[in-house]
Amino acid sequence: MAALAADGGDAHGGERRVAVVGGGVSGLFCASTLSAYGYNVSLFDMGKTTPGGRMTTRRTSWKSLQFDHGCQFVRAVSAEFRAVVDSWVDAGVATPWGGRVGELCATTGKFTPREELAGSGEGGSGGGARQPAG
Repeated sequence: MAALAADGGDAHGGERRVAVVGGGVSGLFCASTLSAYGYNVSLFDMGKTTPGGRMTTRRTSWKSLQFDHGCQFVRAVSAEFRAVVDSWVDAGVATPWGGRVGELCATTGKFTPREELAGSGEGGSGGGARQPAG
């Protein structure tokens, strides 16, 4: 990103317009960063109701079931990415994730908690956030 003009203009002083294809974690991070540099960003995503890529939660009308089809949460380890995730939470497009993380044994059905995989959000270990249900 160091090569980007801080004012978002090109060498001739014109406006820079950028298309970002994909509204998953990487696409949203890219769009947010380019926008912060003053670029006019258009985001294209094939989601039926919201962008989100593998962060999207699918919902059913039957018993109001929800399914996370990709990553159930993201870990915001770096300060830069944590600031972006925090802005998503502030905008209402992501929520802190308080779900359990662990391993489920396929043969016994025993669940073993693995909290170290989720991160606590303290001391640079990252925190979890996901697409909201509502």
